[in-house]
Amino acid sequence: MCKSNPRDVSNRKQAERRKSGATITYSNQPSDDLLDTPSASVDVVISIQSAQRMRDNGQNWKRGIEEAARVLKPGGRFLFVESSMIEGGGDGEESYLDYLVGLSHDEEDGEVESQEDGDDVEEENDNEGPQSSSSSVFAEVGYDQVDMVLQPHIAGVAVKAMDADLTLAQKEEMAVQEESDRLAELSLNAFERGSKRRKRKKTKNQYTPDGSKSKGGAGAGMAGLDGTMES
Repeated sequence: MCKSNPRDVSNRKQAERRKSGATITYSNQPSDDLLDTPSASVDVVISIQSAQRMRDNGQNWKRGIEEAARVLKPGGRFLFVESSMIEGGGDGEESYLDYLVGLSHDEEDGEVESQEDGDDVEEENDNEGPQSSSSSVFAEVGYDQVDMVLQPHIAGVAVKAMDADLTLAQKEEMAVQEESDRLAELSLNAFERGSKRRKRKKTKNQYTPDGSKSKGGAGAGMAGLDGTMES
């Protein structure tokens, strides 16, 4: 009986894994207008030194971020390594991070907190809205400063809000449902606690302090001829 070569077995397994692996599809489309990519269909979007090149080539880098958010699924990740400041045009320099973090806050949230040491900053918002200039698109944004030779960069990740694609009516309906579920859970917990207390009280009343079972319940007894109490 011939023995199979372990290397041949390993090669066959690798070939089988490749056949069942993911399929890569290339799509040639502008980054600020992803018409061929459906909304909420992508898990991860990666942007590496793209914003400045988009600006230099006449594309809208801000629209590119918005398009990335549009095609991401709720909870999807936007990974970026970009120049801290985007140069060019009549507007002068613009902060890439300021615009990105601005998409993670409602207008009434005020200014964004920052850290001077460049540590990760995570911003959360409980009242996320649909994709618009006055509502939150990203639920969290974390970043770090990257020291490069020519100019400073930032690297980080933004997480798309779970309700970013919902309309105002859908968000209100979800809030009502969540409140209803919360009240139902509170009622159930209160009932279970009350049931346990009643059960403990009933068990306690069935037994006397010496461990014998009570015949007439707590406080019940009969006076004997000698004046003693029998229970």
